[in-house]
Amino acid sequence: MIQTSHAISGQQDKLTAQLIEGFSNLKFSSELEPDFQCYQGMLIKRRLPMVAVFSLFLLVMYALVDFLFLPDNVWQFTISIRLGMLIPVVLLALIMIRWMQRWKTIVLTTCSSYLWMGFGIIAIIAGAQLEGYDLPYDGLYSVLLFGFFLLGLPFRQAITSSWGLWLLYGVVEVLIGHTEDLLSQLFFIASMGIIGTVGCYLQEHTLRTGYLKHQLVKLSRQQAINDTQAKTQFLAAAGHDLRQPINAINLITDALLHANDKSNQSMLTERLSTSVDMLNRLLDSLLEYSRLEMGAVTPYEETVSIDALMTDLCQTVQPQLTNANITLETHINSHAYITTDSLLFERVVSNLINNVIRHSKASCLTVYCQLSPQPTNNCSGKLTVIIQDNGQGIAEEHLSMIFDEYYQVVPNREEGMGLGLSIVQQLTALLNINLRVNSEPNKGSSFCLEFQQIPILDTDIKPPERAEHV
Repeated sequence: MIQTSHAISGQQDKLTAQLIEGFSNLKFSSELEPDFQCYQGMLIKRRLPMVAVFSLFLLVMYALVDFLFLPDNVWQFTISIRLGMLIPVVLLALIMIRWMQRWKTIVLTTCSSYLWMGFGIIAIIAGAQLEGYDLPYDGLYSVLLFGFFLLGLPFRQAITSSWGLWLLYGVVEVLIGHTEDLLSQLFFIASMGIIGTVGCYLQEHTLRTGYLKHQLVKLSRQQAINDTQAKTQFLAAAGHDLRQPINAINLITDALLHANDKSNQSMLTERLSTSVDMLNRLLDSLLEYSRLEMGAVTPYEETVSIDALMTDLCQTVQPQLTNANITLETHINSHAYITTDSLLFERVVSNLINNVIRHSKASCLTVYCQLSPQPTNNCSGKLTVIIQDNGQGIAEEHLSMIFDEYYQVVPNREEGMGLGLSIVQQLTALLNINLRVNSEPNKGSSFCLEFQQIPILDTDIKPPERAEHV
């Protein structure tokens, strides 16, 4: 499934935040950890065939050494134990490679196989000693190397199992009464265990770092593919959409040149004006979007009355709403001031209202300015501006995509190129405004603009002269 640019950006933010925050406890956030565990499980499964072949080689080699150098009563015992170790492990490996997919099952099976091999080696050492032959503990070293490094087990499972085998070895040696030099043996095995613990920790830490970077590269590649597709769509859409009003202007102009009837001239002039207006709107959207993409827009902050700003804006759009048969209701009495770029903020609200006019099929538009009653240090609370309509609403499957470039729930190029809400999202991010949308089919939509910090003013402040954005 191809991810949208918005979804990719969100995942990149989570991965980057995790990379910066670190993971010294070898655990990601609850959102990232399940995916990493699946990834780690697949790595264990992928390395299993090679580990299984190497394990088989070691068992055969040790069995041959037993046969050549141990007394008959000892090698018969040790080889039978090794076969008892080998057959279940080989069967489990075959089952895992062919059928197992769940991360927990893969880790549990691998860990169980590791413990089974360890139990077998301890049984061989103890059995040989009961027969009067003192076997060295080198076999246990080999098994611990598998657990710490070769199997790729998660750090916690690896150290729990490995140190458990170390403890079991010591207990078994005490039970059979073979305590001579036991402390020194346990010390040397513990030394190897400490080295293995540190190495296993560093191994998983490196694996997690590589996973995050790999995912970021993967998402960047997908983003590049999306950008290429978006540019292709942009060129195709821009060429098609701009060609329509230009062709209409050419046809109407040609008709005007040959029209003698004044009534026809008046009708053609009206159509010409409509086509020019459509062309201007398309060009304005394209130019504004391109400037935002290039980072050429810099906010000019000023302190303004939100009530005055919204009242003026509602008066400006009233004729458009009247022409669209949409009733305007306002609840603007917050008495709050905001520090923002008023021109860019007006553009945000204008785009949201134009979106209602063109796409919502609403009969009523309501504008709210609400100030939360919980003041904080130097702030009078949280201000929310709500643009709400009673139109057709937006289905849930479209909500995550309505801010994507060129996306229209119902494609209609005569009403724009699908850049309006994308511009809204970029402008709100530029102005540090939290943008939320709630919508239900046939119940309308509401777009919420939240200002987190509203300054407390001792006296009324007149806004300074506003500079035009170049």
